[in-house]
Amino acid sequence: MGVNHMLVLLFLFTSAWSDTLPAIVIRGSSANQTLELPVSGKSAATLGDALRSVPGLTIMRAGGPGQPSAVFIRGASAEHTLVLIDGVEVNDASSPAGAFDFSTLDLNLVERIEIYKGPQSLRFGSGASAGVINVITRMGPRGPFARVRGGSYQTHQQSAGWLGGHYALGVSRFDTQGFSAVRKGSEADGFRQESAAGKFRWGGPDLGAELSGRFTGARAELDFGPLGDADDPDYVSRTRRTLFSARGFGNWSEDLRGEILISRQELARDYRTGGFREDHSARNWRVDAPFAWRTHSHVNLEFGPSFREERGAKSEATSGFFSGLSFARESDFAELGLRVDRHSRFGSFNTYAATLGGEWGGTRFTARAANGFKAPSLYQLHEPAFGNAELKAETVSSIQLGVNRELTQGLLAGLTLYRQSYRDLIVFDGRYVNRARADVPGGEFELILARERWNASLGAAYTDTSLPRRPRWGWSAGVDRLGDTWDARVEYRGVGRRRDIDAFTGAPFELSSFDTLAAEFGWSFRPKWRTSFEIENAFDRDYQEVAGFGAAGLGAYAGVAYAP
Repeated sequence: MGVNHMLVLLFLFTSAWSDTLPAIVIRGSSANQTLELPVSGKSAATLGDALRSVPGLTIMRAGGPGQPSAVFIRGASAEHTLVLIDGVEVNDASSPAGAFDFSTLDLNLVERIEIYKGPQSLRFGSGASAGVINVITRMGPRGPFARVRGGSYQTHQQSAGWLGGHYALGVSRFDTQGFSAVRKGSEADGFRQESAAGKFRWGGPDLGAELSGRFTGARAELDFGPLGDADDPDYVSRTRRTLFSARGFGNWSEDLRGEILISRQELARDYRTGGFREDHSARNWRVDAPFAWRTHSHVNLEFGPSFREERGAKSEATSGFFSGLSFARESDFAELGLRVDRHSRFGSFNTYAATLGGEWGGTRFTARAANGFKAPSLYQLHEPAFGNAELKAETVSSIQLGVNRELTQGLLAGLTLYRQSYRDLIVFDGRYVNRARADVPGGEFELILARERWNASLGAAYTDTSLPRRPRWGWSAGVDRLGDTWDARVEYRGVGRRRDIDAFTGAPFELSSFDTLAAEFGWSFRPKWRTSFEIENAFDRDYQEVAGFGAAGLGAYAGVAYAP
C-alpha cells in the first residue's frame, strides 16, 4: 500500500488511539438492542445509517453515502467491533486494522440487527473486544416484494426479491450523485452499489442444512487523494465482496443440539486517480462448531471449537475452544465461560466472561465481567515498511452493571454503567507498536413506551473519554405511529462536542455538537402497497462527523413498496 494512501486510510477509518492522550439466540450474553426492519426495507441506505440512533454507538462517516464509515461501540475503536451476517464474519482483512467499512453493506434481505455491547470474545474470539453487530437475514413464506425510492442528490434506490418457505432471494441497487466528501469542495462525489443475496434451507428444526451467499459491488468517488489534491475529481475506489456459508444443524438427542458453520469471504478493492492505481485483496474463512447440552432442567453446558484464517500476501490463523455453563430459574440466572485461543504469531490468549442476574421487587439487575482481545491485522504484522511481526494482541477487561424496571404498564426504563480498560493498543509511530492504553467508563439510559398504536423512545449515552472522534454525550428520541392505513416516524438525535485532527493541516481540532431531525410518513393506499415520504436533516444543520469532511443537508425522498 502506498505511503500517502495508507496515511489517508489511517486517519479516516482505522484506530484513532494515540499514545499522547491520557490513559484512558447467541448464548453467553443477550443482545443489548435489536432493530427490526420491514420486508419493504428501511429508509436507511446502509447498515451504518440504520445504527445512528442506538445509544452507545457513534457513527463516523467522512462525507456522504459510500464514503469510509466506522462505528465506535462505547468509545472503542472501529476494529474492535466484530460484524457478522447470519453469524458469518465480514470484517475486512485487507484494511490496515481489520475494521469493517459500514458504507459497503446495504440492507438487502435484512430482517433485524442484533447489537451486543461489551467484550464478546468468549464466544467469537479475536475482534469482538468492544462488541458484536450481527445482521440477520430474513426467510419466510411471504412471496414477492419490491421497492423503489428516490430523492435529493439525485438518489435512486431499487430492491426486489422473493421469500419462499425455505428460501429467500433478493437484489438491490443504490446510486447517488452525492455531494463533495471534502467540506466546501466544488465537485460532487457519487456512489453506486449493486448487491445480490440468497439463502436456501433444507430439513426441519431437528435436522437441517442451510446455504447462503451474498455479492456486493460498489464504486465510490473519493476526495483527499494520494496525489495531494484534497478535492480530487478523479479519485475512485471499487469494491467487490463475495460471501458464502454452509451450515448444518441438528438435535443429537433431546438434550444435545449442535451445528457446524463453514464460511468464506473474498474482498477486492482498488483505488485510482490520474496515473495512480493501488489494488488490495484478502480472503478469510472460518469454521465454528458450537454445541449446547442441557445437563439439568436449569443447567446448560455450551462448548465448541473454532478455526479462523486470514490470507492476503501473508496469512495468519487462530484456533480456539470455548465452554460455558449457565443456570436459569424463573427470573434468576448465572453464566460462567472460559475460552482459549492460539494465534499462529503471538501464541495463546485466555478469555473469560461471568454474568449474574435476577429480579427483586420488580427491578431486574444484571452484572457482567469479561475480557477480550484483538489479534494484530495482516497489515500491521506484515506491511514491508511499517509492519511489526513482534506485535502482541490488544486486550480489554470490562465490568458492567445494568438495571431495568417497568415503571408503569408499557413504560420500561433501563440504566447501564460500565468501565472498559484497554491495554497494549496498537498505534502508528513510524511503525506499528503496542503502546497505548485507554480506560473508558460510561453509561447509557433508555426509556421506552409501547402502546397499541404508538411507540416512543428516549436514549442518552455518556462516555468519559477524550479520545478523538468520541463524543462524551449522545442523545436520541423517537416516536412511531403504527396503523393499518398510515404510519409515521419522527427521530431526533444529537452528538456532543469531540476532539479530532484536521485532515489537511494535522492540527488538533474540536468539533461542535450538532443535532438532526428526520421524519417518515407512510400510507398503505392499497392492500400490500405502501408509499412513503421522508425528510432527512430537517433543520438543515451544517455539521461534521469527521473534521474536514461534509455531511448531507436538508433532503427529501419518496418511495413506493410492495410487500405481502
